Amino acid sequence: MNQSNHAFFRPVFLGLFTLFLLGLLLTLTYPAQAASPSEVEIKQWYIHRFSLILSPYSCHGGVAGCYANPDYHVNSWLLSKDYIPIEQNWTNPALTFWTKHYTRRLINFCYVEVQKQGSAKWDRIKVIGGTRDWYRMSLDLSAYRGESIRVKFFCEPHHNWDDNGQYQRTFNKQILYIQDVMIVPDAASD
Repeated sequence: MNQSNHAFFRPVFLGLFTLFLLGLLLTLTYPAQAASPSEVEIKQWYIHRFSLILSPYSCHGGVAGCYANPDYHVNSWLLSKDYIPIEQNWTNPALTFWTKHYTRRLINFCYVEVQKQGSAKWDRIKVIGGTRDWYRMSLDLSAYRGESIRVKFFCEPHHNWDDNGQYQRTFNKQILYIQDVMIVPDAASD
């Protein structure tokens, strides 16, 4: 490398090094403030017999990307892959989502369940049944402040057994649609 190249790179290097030191000084002098609470959208799921629906006509607001459990003869679930921390200082933490459900008979139910990180137990926080068009549901998560949780939507078919313990084949159709699942720090302001 000749002398003219050295002369060019020295001021550039010194300028970059000075900016680095200035940034380091500002970081040490003014520590980063805690991030303001923000909502967390759950986008990654373990899926068992639920389907991702890409038709905008089937999903809320004409936006493709809802989930549905069209197989009503066996258990199905939608389980968040990640544990999400519920901060201690959150005012009114809640699980919110859009849902629509259809039950041919009032004997099939789906459940919203929450699991704390490190626990094998699932807490059932909501039962969903009956027939209703799209609406937004908000479920209180205040009991989980300071914990990290994951969420599961679980549907199970009703099994009809007669008095003799024999299984009765009946048509018990149920469909649950789920869209835009969020954990919000303050449901009152949402």
